[in-house]
Amino acid sequence: MKPFRIALLTLILAVGLSACNFSLKGGKLTVPITLDEQAVIRLLTLAQSAITATSGGQSQVTINSVDFIEPDSVRVDGVYESTPGEFVPGSMTVAFAVADGAPRVGVTALDIPGADDSDARMEEINRALEDALQREVGAIQAAATFKSIAVEGDALKIIVEVPLRATQ
Repeated sequence: MKPFRIALLTLILAVGLSACNFSLKGGKLTVPITLDEQAVIRLLTLAQSAITATSGGQSQVTINSVDFIEPDSVRVDGVYESTPGEFVPGSMTVAFAVADGAPRVGVTALDIPGADDSDARMEEINRALEDALQREVGAIQAAATFKSIAVEGDALKIIVEVPLRATQ
């Protein structure tokens, strides 16, 4: 009876995986995750909160739009607080990649009058964005390995691989 159950479970899993664009290979489940404009805005808001918490500043950002730029970037247009109470329009372009199974996020263009664009500040922003992306996708499983990140249409498509563990 046990071999029948295993065969049935395998068949159900195979049909379910193919229907959901998941793939199973070598004991690892590959999962596609799509982040639309609202998810990217949430990601940027998480990063902004982390930066504000570490720098002690209270600068405000209002994101007006996110433009997806294939193959791997987004341009964020918004209104930024340059000095307390003074708001200016500005934008930044953020590129996404994967290196050694972890996400890499980098601001490639910053066009905000009066913004601190020092190397230290850019590193802080990039680290906050990477941490926010890890948290956004981390709901899947801590052991997930990032395989790729790309812009496809109006979304950021992330592929992660999750090792499956046998249970007794």
